[in-house]
Amino acid sequence: LRFEGQRDARFGALFEGADLTTLQRGFVFVDLEAGVHWRAYVQLNGTAAQGRRSGLREVDRTGLEWQNAFVEWRDPAGRAGLRAGAQELRIGGGRLVDTREGLNVRRSFIGARGWAPLGAWRIDAIDLRPKLEEAGDFNDGRDPTQRLRGAFAERAHDGGEWGVALLRREDAAAIGNEGERDERRDTAALQHIGAAAGWEWNVEAMRQWGDAGGLEIDAHALFAEGDYGRSHWPGGLRLGALLGWSSGDARRGDGRLGTFDPLYARGSLIDEDATLFPRNLRSVQATAEFTPFRGWTVQASGGALWRDSLEDGVYRPVGPPLVDAGGSRARRVASTVSGVAERRWPSGWSLLLRGAVLVPGPFLRERRLDDTALWSEAALRYRF
Repeated sequence: LRFEGQRDARFGALFEGADLTTLQRGFVFVDLEAGVHWRAYVQLNGTAAQGRRSGLREVDRTGLEWQNAFVEWRDPAGRAGLRAGAQELRIGGGRLVDTREGLNVRRSFIGARGWAPLGAWRIDAIDLRPKLEEAGDFNDGRDPTQRLRGAFAERAHDGGEWGVALLRREDAAAIGNEGERDERRDTAALQHIGAAAGWEWNVEAMRQWGDAGGLEIDAHALFAEGDYGRSHWPGGLRLGALLGWSSGDARRGDGRLGTFDPLYARGSLIDEDATLFPRNLRSVQATAEFTPFRGWTVQASGGALWRDSLEDGVYRPVGPPLVDAGGSRARRVASTVSGVAERRWPSGWSLLLRGAVLVPGPFLRERRLDDTALWSEAALRYRF
């Protein structure tokens, strides 16, 4: 059960005033195993929502749907297998493909996934299409306009993990700085997660190429986050930083498309309320996390966002740009402050409280988006 409140969610672009949305979500599942090789997993998802003065979205409610419904074969050790049907997928840190837990409707795909060991690596290969998110019950079929294929691999080592991915997304209606185009975008990614001497870090580098309706895709992104803490610090305090750099389009009409696309990433990569997406953005955030009381975890962050290219606008997680460049030479987009508090109980219940403030910078103000965006959420969950 979630309550979501917002004010000037698009910096004043769509409507003025406050809004309150109530969202509900529930899952039931059946997991069957036949011998050591075969498994069938079916998970029913029910979502509902009320409110949102600007109109309910596909990610707010879809009625009753099969979130997962697959058959799986695996070897006795479970190291190799093949899965076919509706299934969720998350790759690495969720900056390319994620289940989208923060929204009421989690993301799911339909297709096949296989995995096998190769030395110390686990290799996964996929051929999937995202599920459509339609209003009504049991009508979310495959999206015929999009397809995701490729492979990714992970290798654990002492104190950390390496991950690599090579993916191709085909999208017949991709939207970028030069409008809607039939796009084939290839992405290569390298990730390293590690910890040593009180430090923890996660670094991901990505390179994209391909074709977008006759335009050559040439984009890149780099995300680096790390924090540091010592066992004797009060409340388990950890201080850190997050740096992000996702490329933008250098110039319209030059035959190239330089806007980075996070594919099927989670929405809250930049800010808690997913107002802005890492396309044509550079970001710096300072973070702090601590445990004030038993069972509670508190996180706070603050930072600033800039445009990477002055010829490109800023983007929402889905759909057209929030606002295009419009000839503005201003680079700073916004400043952001956010906080998260979570309480977990051993019984399976949890309470999540989140809030964010986004203050428009010179670029948004020049484009007549000058209202401070406020967002808050309270969520109560039970997980078996």
